[in-house]
Parts: sequence; C-alpha cells; structure tokens
Amino acid sequence: MTAHLAKIAPPIRIIFRETLREIACPAPVLNPARVRFIQSAAFTRCDAWMRLRYDFMRDHEGLCRCCGRGAADGNRINVDHVLPRRTHPQLALAYGNLQILCSACNRGKGNRDRTDWRFRPSVRSAPPLCGACNLPMIGRSGPRGTFWGCVRFPRCRATRPADERAPNNRRPRRVSGKRPRRQMSGAR
Repeated sequence: MTAHLAKIAPPIRIIFRETLREIACPAPVLNPARVRFIQSAAFTRCDAWMRLRYDFMRDHEGLCRCCGRGAADGNRINVDHVLPRRTHPQLALAYGNLQILCSACNRGKGNRDRTDWRFRPSVRSAPPLCGACNLPMIGRSGPRGTFWGCVRFPRCRATRPADERAPNNRRPRRVSGKRPRRQMSGAR
C-alpha cells in the first residue's frame, strides 16, 4: 500500500494518512472529570498530547501557516487546535484538528477564532509578484548571484534580489584589475 501512496500527490497523501490515523484511533470516552482535565493547562503536559504534538511537528513543516515565520526567525512554534479544546474536548487528541502557528499568531487567534490555516498556501512558498506586470516571478541565477526574474522575461525585464537582506548579492570583485575567472563545467 505504501508504494501506491508514493504515486499520489503529497497533499492528498498527507490527508489520506491523517484520515487513516483518525479511523485507527478510537473515540475518547469523556466524563466530566476527563473534560475538566482536557480544558486545563495540565493537558499540555500529558504523554498522549506530547506524542501527538511530536508526530504532528515531524509530519509538517515547522513554519507558521498564518504568517510564514519559523523557529529560524527566532519565533516559538506552537501546535494549535483549530477547534479549541475548551469548546470541543472530544477533538483534543484528533490529528486532523491541529495546525502549526507561531506564538504571536496563536495568541492572536486564541479560543475565539476558528480560522483553519492548514490548506492555505504557505507564505514563504509563494514566489514574489513582478512589480511591472503583476505575474509570479521565477528563481534565476546569473553572474551577480541568484535573483527573481519575471516569467515573461524577453518582454518584461523586471528583477528582484533573491534575498534582499543578503549583502553578497553582487558581482564578484576584481583582483588587481583582472577579470574573475569563469568556472567551466564539463570536460575540456
């Protein structure tokens, strides 16, 4: 069955795996004491939640689905319940009710908002738009480094640096008035 899953597109494969996980897990038996425990802060330290949280973080990219920031940007990453534990305790350990948010977005969402950010395109994965023709740009490379170029290149010559924060995104310096040597690829 896993060889067949490898042929399916990745988002469909993830949804299929999550559905199988939900079918395999029995529905929790909720009594009033269990509901109080799920709604308390002690729930976030229990073994079942820690295992589920680890599995979810392992299976998904570690970027906030709302703003696109991650741990590399110095943000704390949280696993959030789409439908809050306070109002839906039966979904507290449901894999399909989780999403990754940074601490700022999670705090802003709180228990009052039920926005599902999981199936929206990631902010970082979307290429920038061309300033001249408003079409997506393509990653390209040239003698001055990597950059974004318009998809309509011969007609539209708009470009943007690949990483605007990088100071080294310029032409190599000449040494003692000589041109830098181009590196040849292939056999001579």
